[in-house]
Amino acid sequence: MSQPRSNLKARLWAWGPVVVYAVAIYIFSSRSHFPLPRSVWRFDKLLHAGEYAGLAVLGLRALRFEGFKRAALWAVLGSSLFGFSDEVHQYFTPGRSSEVFDWVADTVGASIGVAWAMLWSRRTRRNGSAASKP
Repeated sequence: MSQPRSNLKARLWAWGPVVVYAVAIYIFSSRSHFPLPRSVWRFDKLLHAGEYAGLAVLGLRALRFEGFKRAALWAVLGSSLFGFSDEVHQYFTPGRSSEVFDWVADTVGASIGVAWAMLWSRRTRRNGSAASKP
């Protein structure tokens, strides 16, 4: 009987951060105005890329038991689709705009985030296995 409970706990541990992060994106996307200085908005696409890099890395973490390459593909695809839905959401939000290039920045950011995580994982596995050898 403890197996389903521990499985649920593992799923919540894996997917909880993804859900919280996605809800935060949705809440911020629902706001008409942000209290950020105008100078920051010049870097709008970098903000999008960073935001979705974080989402994709969390997705990769949640999917890590699916095999790394498969998890990477699904993390990028899921983040990209969420970015698309976010742009549609912003289209209907007063004071916001929807741009194809924002979605492109979301997808590029997700790809960069997953690539970084894969490189980091390889590096730490390589260093860890070298450190464990006598």
